[in-house]
Amino acid sequence: MKQYLRKSIRVNGYPHHVVASPDTMLVNIIRKQLGLTGTKLGCGSGQCGACEVIMNGKLMRSCIVRWDRVPEDVEILTIEGLGTPVYSGLSGRRIRYYPDSIPAYPDTLSVGSILNVSS
Repeated sequence: MKQYLRKSIRVNGYPHHVVASPDTMLVNIIRKQLGLTGTKLGCGSGQCGACEVIMNGKLMRSCIVRWDRVPEDVEILTIEGLGTPVYSGLSGRRIRYYPDSIPAYPDTLSVGSILNVSS
């Protein structure tokens, strides 16, 4: 019988209770269970950056983060959460926009190419 893990997480400031297989990748949970399709699945190996999210203040490639490696009560910021008043997980930090880092192909634009989080 397959085991599942239930965890409480906050995504873009909203609480969620998620049940998933330990080997499910975080990008699939964000897209399929939570319906936040701004986080893309590109290469699936953590190289392209289309799946980047900010997890507890650190930029992560969600296509290589397994559900069993996601901590309980984690704070996740996706591209949909940028600029929303409800999200307070980055309080005390500056978000800077770097227009020179935008790739030549806009469809590959990712959180990692527009954000830099520093304390």
